[in-house]
Amino acid sequence: MKKRWIVGGVAVALLGVSVVSLVVHSEFLLGRWASAQAASDLRAHLIDLVGVASADVEYQPLALPDSALLVTLTFDAEAESSQWGAASALVHATAGEPAFATAMIKADFREADAQSTALVDPMLFDPQTITSEIDAWRALRDAVGDKISLHLGKATDGVSSPRREYIVDDAQALRAIAAAWSQAPAVAASIPTTWIAPGTQFNGMPTATEMAVLGAVADIAQLSDARDSGQTGTVAAVISDPNGVKVVILEIANNDVPADVEPGPGVAAIARAAFDSGAALVEWMSAAHDASLAVNDVCGTATTSGGTKIETRLTASADDEWFANELAAVGFVLPEGVQPGVCRVAA
Repeated sequence: MKKRWIVGGVAVALLGVSVVSLVVHSEFLLGRWASAQAASDLRAHLIDLVGVASADVEYQPLALPDSALLVTLTFDAEAESSQWGAASALVHATAGEPAFATAMIKADFREADAQSTALVDPMLFDPQTITSEIDAWRALRDAVGDKISLHLGKATDGVSSPRREYIVDDAQALRAIAAAWSQAPAVAASIPTTWIAPGTQFNGMPTATEMAVLGAVADIAQLSDARDSGQTGTVAAVISDPNGVKVVILEIANNDVPADVEPGPGVAAIARAAFDSGAALVEWMSAAHDASLAVNDVCGTATTSGGTKIETRLTASADDEWFANELAAVGFVLPEGVQPGVCRVAA
């Protein structure tokens, strides 16, 4: 009798564990099924939008540390901007469902044609903003040239806050864009902007002077390109400086090593184009020299990128004087108001 009681007790205990286990696993499986069904419904709604070329929605129940929902959506170039906003609203709504409360949500919207691309992270912006940004990008392309790509999402550098990045891949397109820049429409100041192109990376939309200098330098010089590790010779870049637009001329040997050369007619031509188009400073760098020329009234109170105000004074080093003499030897006459030196913090 006692033996039966023990056997029965073990059976009941085992049955109890099995029932509890079944309940727990049933809830788990039902939750996974609900998530998979929501992902399938999302894809169906996305593919029904006008202008959507393809929609890939993948639910990964075993992703770590939790499940994941991956969305990749490709639009036709003719798709209305409102459809980008509608798609974003659908993704946001699905991401807000209880089935995805702890899931990682990753989404990419894109459009590509022969001239440019758009890549948008819809989880970082609301649907209205995405609609407006697609409109702004298209208006910019219509005004100054269609070889401008848009990246709306996390910054390419992986550090800066989410932003819009306008990207131009080749110098020929950049010259045409610079020539038409006076027609460029304004963009919303509520989103940070970075402009990435050969010869420059501006924080903010380029000013008319910055683009005029960039276009003039691009007409006669090889533009520095961080994406091209094989550049050699004389290359130029246009950057924003607290004291005005600055042109930096670099002499590069193989493997990005500074070349040990002297400034020649090519450097003189770049300096002339820079000052004629509105640059305030020109800096030339080689293996042995770092020399500058500057408009003599450009120094004074300058504001750093961090907002600090500093007092600067135009002073010339031995390198600066040597550089001006070397350029004079190849026929470069300093423009009126330009002299050797650079703005240095006043003592």
